[in-house]
Amino acid sequence: LYLNNELAFNDFLERFKKMSGAILPPYSLALDNFVAPDNVPPLNDYWEELNKKIEEIQPVLVVLDCLYFAHDKKESDNSDMREIMRQFLALRNLHHIAILVVHHTKKGTRYEKMHNDNMRGASVFGGASDCVFSFKRSASDETKRLIKPTKIRHGSDDLRKARLLYLDPEKLWFRDLGEAKEEDHIERPAGLILPSECIDFASIFREDKILARKDIL
Repeated sequence: LYLNNELAFNDFLERFKKMSGAILPPYSLALDNFVAPDNVPPLNDYWEELNKKIEEIQPVLVVLDCLYFAHDKKESDNSDMREIMRQFLALRNLHHIAILVVHHTKKGTRYEKMHNDNMRGASVFGGASDCVFSFKRSASDETKRLIKPTKIRHGSDDLRKARLLYLDPEKLWFRDLGEAKEEDHIERPAGLILPSECIDFASIFREDKILARKDIL
């Protein structure tokens, strides 16, 4: 069950057609199990209808895309957002389903490594989730994306590594290119000097306390 509340429904359908066209039999038969309502109001107005819909179609996964348009509460208020997260957990436990919530990051995080603090708004989102997957565009290649599990409640730390993905612009599917060094794909603020680019003055001076300018050069 895919709850799209951000894209215009026609735009959503165009993307879905491109993606579904790349799926071959017998896997294409699973497309019959995909349900996407054409209108998704805020959760407070949609809660009873959503529960009825889940009881009717019995999905294994509910995707909410995105959190920002799913409520009318203060996103930075932990009390308000705790109530939202409790609704999701109640939905999960009542219907025995998995829930994937799409959420945006704060401005300026393109300069940072991916971690839970990148999430916009309240801190309760990361705490209440079983898993958090951070996703960002590569600053060094527009066709690439980085994905990294920044929290895995039921998995080992070995799984928390960044991976590089290639986005096919025609089919809109991703291909896994393997593990990646996160720092190779993070945008650098203008004027920032990386530690690897700094001058190692210790190796220049060695045991000397004073050097002439010509010796340093």
